[in-house]
Amino acid sequence: MYGRNKYLGNLLVAGAILALGLFFHLKHLRDLPSHVHAWAQADRYALALGFINNGFDLWHPETFTFNHQFPNDWKTADATSITAVDAPLHEFAIAAIMHITGNSGPAVFRLYALIYACLGLFFFFRLALLLTADAPRAFLATLFAATSPVFVYYQAGFLPSIPSLANAIIGLYLYLRFVREPRFRLLAWAVVFLALAALTRTTYVIPLGAVLVAELWRLLNKRTGPWAWRWPFVVAVLILVGQHLHNRALTQAYGSIFLDHFLPPHSLEEAQLIWTEVIANWGTQYFSVMHYVLFGAALLGACIALLMRRSTAQRGQDTLLLLVALMLGASALFAALMWQQFPAHDYYFLDTFFLPICLLFVWALSVIQTWRYGPATKTFALLIAGAIGVPLVLNAVKTQEGRMATGPWDDTANSIANFTGGGTLLDALGVAKSAKVLVLNTPAPNLPFILLNRKGYALMGWRAEDIQLAMEWDADVVVIQNNTFLAETWRKYPEITHHLKKIGDNGRISVCVPISPDTARDLYCFMGVDASKPVLHARITAPEGTNPAWSILPADSGMGSGRFELDSKQEYALSFRTENLPGLDVKPRLVSIHYRLLRRDDRKCELILTLNGTREGFYKNIPLNGAGRPVGSWAVDSAFLELPISPAGTVFDLYLWNPGASGIVFEDLEFAVYR
Repeated sequence: MYGRNKYLGNLLVAGAILALGLFFHLKHLRDLPSHVHAWAQADRYALALGFINNGFDLWHPETFTFNHQFPNDWKTADATSITAVDAPLHEFAIAAIMHITGNSGPAVFRLYALIYACLGLFFFFRLALLLTADAPRAFLATLFAATSPVFVYYQAGFLPSIPSLANAIIGLYLYLRFVREPRFRLLAWAVVFLALAALTRTTYVIPLGAVLVAELWRLLNKRTGPWAWRWPFVVAVLILVGQHLHNRALTQAYGSIFLDHFLPPHSLEEAQLIWTEVIANWGTQYFSVMHYVLFGAALLGACIALLMRRSTAQRGQDTLLLLVALMLGASALFAALMWQQFPAHDYYFLDTFFLPICLLFVWALSVIQTWRYGPATKTFALLIAGAIGVPLVLNAVKTQEGRMATGPWDDTANSIANFTGGGTLLDALGVAKSAKVLVLNTPAPNLPFILLNRKGYALMGWRAEDIQLAMEWDADVVVIQNNTFLAETWRKYPEITHHLKKIGDNGRISVCVPISPDTARDLYCFMGVDASKPVLHARITAPEGTNPAWSILPADSGMGSGRFELDSKQEYALSFRTENLPGLDVKPRLVSIHYRLLRRDDRKCELILTLNGTREGFYKNIPLNGAGRPVGSWAVDSAFLELPISPAGTVFDLYLWNPGASGIVFEDLEFAVYR
């Protein structure tokens, strides 16, 4: 393929890489940042949109949040949304594309990352071909890198890891060509791409530093060009130092939403526990079992070839091995300094160990001697490499499906559904584009503001004091998600109703304005319902129940009027079902549940409320035990929930779920549904 028509071979390889990328990602190109690390990815998307909003001011990047994570942990209402960040050159370029095309949707960002990733894989193939001088082995090495689950997941994502990785690969390819062909132009361009990678993702200073050390070693051994050719390294270092100083200045002046300090383990014992957690979380996400088998087989084959002195001699192998050793050592040092982040952040592996491991695989393949073969045999060898790649591809597909699975438990997906169309609601209510919006209960700080098309404050704390502090910020409007407000905000800080007045509601989010504290405003007043006129009310006052919708499963203990004792052997009990909830297809409904209970243990037991007729599969659980709740004495408790708009005839279910075999005594359990 590469002997007689190199250009056709390049075209075929590039086409195969692009086709594989589209196969993985085509159906998700229009998706907003979601699933694993939606928070970090939404922040990068917000940076690109920020350049459109700030007139492409590269030196003052901004997102949509006025409060910053660092240094004050989101608790300070800052005057600007400017943030310190590694040089956001990719986000700047994406913003320019968005501006030119008039399309600021996530597909532009994802396509940019995907094309960059494919470009990086193409040059990885060229690098492998340069070292192995064998297209089948180079193709196998490329499949090895292209099907890593963690690589595939971020391949068309929003993090700068992928374009930075691609630039590092291009730089290393050019440098290894320079090792073979000592031309200044190759070295200069290699440094340009390596420096670009380091500028946009600090960890990619590792391959740049490795090349610098390798080149100094070659200079000392008089195996390279003159000293004067090294000035691009000096320029690159000066630019990186300048960027670091500028970033420090931005942090001091404005703060940052991006981590800017080390997080090493506190002890050797903690480091070992983190290692166990990393392997459990990401062991088969970094690479699949098939990857590990291939890697081990390649290293074993390379060792045998070296011992038998039957390795395939290709110029540059020793330099590549030196680069790999330097990069692995530096990556290990970085990992030690950031070890607390690795259990929750799979992309740290992509930024450190991924590239040297893939390069080590290339080196192993390059030293294994193979027979000389003609075109027909080479085609057969390519087919064998492709066949080996099939399980790698299938595993990558399966892994992505698992990572992108969603359901009622997916807070990010729920937030996207809730805030979609929220900008239109704010427009209809006359909320200015320049208004400062406070958003409560968001799993990703920038995500709701992207959808609302406004800046503001993201409440990232869940404690009562955090909510109370947010009420003091100078927000023009407050936006809450209806499906989380009662359980996650009001329950922890009931006084929030004293500070807000609802002015609009689209069934998914409510828009409020801050008011002077009014202690007379209770929850019913805030929700705009008449507490004396529920549309449905039910109460257990006798063993058989007073409402025919109640069924006591499997049997009531007969303790007397208003009491129900849960047998620890009962997994399900107190089932209530109705299809008669008038007006639920028009607007949401408030549900209040009140009860007295005697807890005899702290084993898991929950009240479950579901709406089986909703497309989203509405499901809410109310824990009855644990979390410091008193055991051995009677306690009064209550819960408030909001039912979403649902089709007429929706089945309302309330039942008790007792998976922990708990023993509980209820007294006067009742609930009501309000307009």
